[in-house]
Amino acid sequence: MPRYTVNAIPGRGNGLVANQVIDPGTKIIVEEPLIEIDIGVAWSALDSFNFFTQQQNVLDNAVNGLTPAKRGYFRALSHDSNNNTNISSLQRNSFSEESEVDVPGTTDKDTTLRVYRYISLINHSCIPNAMYVWELPRARGVIRAVKRIETGQEIFLAYHLADWWDGTSRRASLNTEYDFVCTCPACPVPARVYRNQDARRWCTASRVRRTHMGTLLTRHHPKNATESQATVMRWITASERCEPHVLMGEAECYLLDMEKEGIRDQRYVEA
Repeated sequence: MPRYTVNAIPGRGNGLVANQVIDPGTKIIVEEPLIEIDIGVAWSALDSFNFFTQQQNVLDNAVNGLTPAKRGYFRALSHDSNNNTNISSLQRNSFSEESEVDVPGTTDKDTTLRVYRYISLINHSCIPNAMYVWELPRARGVIRAVKRIETGQEIFLAYHLADWWDGTSRRASLNTEYDFVCTCPACPVPARVYRNQDARRWCTASRVRRTHMGTLLTRHHPKNATESQATVMRWITASERCEPHVLMGEAECYLLDMEKEGIRDQRYVEA
């Protein structure tokens, strides 16, 4: 029996709601993708808007190749009614997975996008109670609880795993990419608390860099536009010169910051 039901959530479309108490670590969903598309390059190197537009025929063929029932599930997902349904459904509902290219002598990465019937319905929170992983060798998407979820509580994922942005930047990015304004507990709070959360997240971002736990964050950090590659390399070189006990201290502070934020998803596990 599923541990969740699909409910209409006011202001957020459909979402998943726990129909029983779910303990931390429990698998909530194990699901095959509706659609799986290999895009052939690292996600960080992709101009996503142009890619999706250029690959419209590929995507349309993939959708048309689904069974009528699966095609209906895909088209029922959130999408921009003013744009191509297939493209906007993929942009808004896909989960990306980077993997090393199996070619000797290269460090290139490949990215696969996957869209699901149920997993793709899960709404966002900057303080999630679940996490997504791609599970091998079963080749399934898995959602695990990272906190105790009470009966009747909505299940949430963090859409931006790499972000330690301040609240304003997070909300702007989510509004641009997913067309909603985040109203999770981490966002519409009194200014004083908001400032404290922002300061803690910026501090965490620095620790992530110094301890090499945030390679992806380095590429997506909001200050990246004003930082040269040499600046990034100075961060890396400095961290390599740190004594092990210094790095461990930074890692412990990183975990404490995350616990204060209530974050125990992939970012916490990887730390």
